[in-house]
Amino acid sequence: MRLDKVILENFLTYESLEYNIPRTPLLVQGLNKTEEDQESNGSGKSGMFTAIEFCIASSNSRGVSDKELVMFGQKEARVQLYASCDVRKESIHIDWTIKIKGSNKLTLMIEQDGKWNEVSFSNVNDGKKAILDWFAIEKEDLFNYYIINKSRFKSFFKASNKEKVDLINRFSDASIIDGLDKLDNTELELEARVIKANIDKAEGKIELLQDQIQDESERDVKADAKQAIEDLQDDILDVKEEIKEFKQKRFDDETIVDNSKRLLQGVNSKISTAQLAIDNVRTIDYSTDTLYNEREDLVSKDLKVSKLLNELSIELSGTIECPKCEHEFILDSSHGTVEEAQAKNKKAQAIQTSILDKIDLLDSSILELETKDAEQNEVKNTLRENLMTLKQEALTSDRTVLKYQAIVAEHDKDITDCKNDITKMELQIKELKSVDGSNNVSSLQKDLKAVKVIGTALERDLNKKNDEIYERNKWKNNFKQFRMHLANQSLEAIEYHMNRYLVEMGSDLKVIMEGFKMLSNGTFKDEITAKILRNVERTFASFSGGEQGRLLFAAILANRHMLNSTHKYGGLDFLSVDEVFEGVDSLGLKSLIKSAKLLDIAVMVITHVTDEEVNDDILLIEKVNGISYVKS
Repeated sequence: MRLDKVILENFLTYESLEYNIPRTPLLVQGLNKTEEDQESNGSGKSGMFTAIEFCIASSNSRGVSDKELVMFGQKEARVQLYASCDVRKESIHIDWTIKIKGSNKLTLMIEQDGKWNEVSFSNVNDGKKAILDWFAIEKEDLFNYYIINKSRFKSFFKASNKEKVDLINRFSDASIIDGLDKLDNTELELEARVIKANIDKAEGKIELLQDQIQDESERDVKADAKQAIEDLQDDILDVKEEIKEFKQKRFDDETIVDNSKRLLQGVNSKISTAQLAIDNVRTIDYSTDTLYNEREDLVSKDLKVSKLLNELSIELSGTIECPKCEHEFILDSSHGTVEEAQAKNKKAQAIQTSILDKIDLLDSSILELETKDAEQNEVKNTLRENLMTLKQEALTSDRTVLKYQAIVAEHDKDITDCKNDITKMELQIKELKSVDGSNNVSSLQKDLKAVKVIGTALERDLNKKNDEIYERNKWKNNFKQFRMHLANQSLEAIEYHMNRYLVEMGSDLKVIMEGFKMLSNGTFKDEITAKILRNVERTFASFSGGEQGRLLFAAILANRHMLNSTHKYGGLDFLSVDEVFEGVDSLGLKSLIKSAKLLDIAVMVITHVTDEEVNDDILLIEKVNGISYVKS
């Protein structure tokens, strides 16, 4: 996919710009002739790329609101972007109107076979989604891999290990099997432990039954039954006493519930009374708005009358008297004769006096209404405070009712359990009374046989669970190995492309990537290191600004290449880098642009450098009288 053309109107410092985006790499430099002490700062170098960001992602990396993108003094701005996709053989036209007041407007057109068709969408958000779907790109990917700004840029060589691992997993699709190499055996192991515990219980029961069979042949069964009956009868008496205690507790707690309900009923009644009192406070059914509007009209009329009086006063002050006939007259009068002007003046003074009297009357009425309103609000506030206190009391009583109702329910359960225990013990007594000792050994032998059968079945279940755990652990290890293989493939690919780009830039530096190892204990180690070699290993910080710039550029190009290789439409054939290479001198920048040319990559590098050494591949932005222009 390619970006073909961008058009700006009243956007940031651009009054008007139509720019065909070239396929060749360029350095973007700026010259601020408006604030000359700023040199290239504020010239508008980044404005074009901010517009591209906005068109695709409907946001910007500047961190400002949409309205701040409109040129100062203008009501709206317009940005347009044309892009094309060779794979789909279609183009897109994105047209944004950014408004100071009101909502932004988006128009979207798609071209196929030479015919443009407008894309319909129900709201602007759907239109934004349609743009991202056409590019098949995420916002974060746009800012991280295609339109890179120094404020958001994170060097691969300075990134945390987690950030590096996330990047590699993104390119390797290792995340697809993240769940598979972390298969949880907890449930299976718990089931195995439960089965083993049941086996232990069965074995213990077998030993107990064997002992009981031995004892049954040696003791007096009837005497034992008689003693057991006496013990059970004592237990029944104890349980009956427990029932009495539970019933007394239940009675006490029910009393609390009844009292709390009565209290709640009383409080609710007070709440209704308090709410009625609030509602009965007379609401101000009149408004000062009308009075204020009348006052404004009178003030406006007073101004007009004052203007007229001033004109009349000026004209009358210029009255002259004829030396012959002693007649008074006004030179250049718009209000007639002296007598007519004096009459108009007198009438205007009367009108003004009437207006001022009305204004004073309205001011008194407004003050009276506002005083009454404040008094009523004070009464209502007091009543509302009382209401809130009552509601809190009601809430406390309601919680008390619920709490003790639950306690009463627990007492009922305890009483029921005790009665069930008595029923079971009475049944045991009945069975013991019928014991004659003749069938005990036979019954115990049957129980022993049944328990042995259960134990054998449990052994089979345990063996099956252990087999499942073994198989799952084997697959977990296989998935770990496969995940490591995928990740290392991506790591090797990034290393290869970094070094390829370094060679194209004429650098003798070499990058070696290491990570994703399986330790002897079966643990997966995902720590990634990027070694930089020039005969010997050196740290990133030890290199010059130009060398660091080449390393950064190689990493940016490699990551961009990897992302494009996984993109279903081949990715975006565009890269802008905004002031990331601040430490790179003119010769270094020239080398970057030269290497980009050799690789046939559309790159635009925004820089402060204005050295004439790199004047053959420059896009110069000048700002004159506050307006930015493309000069070359």
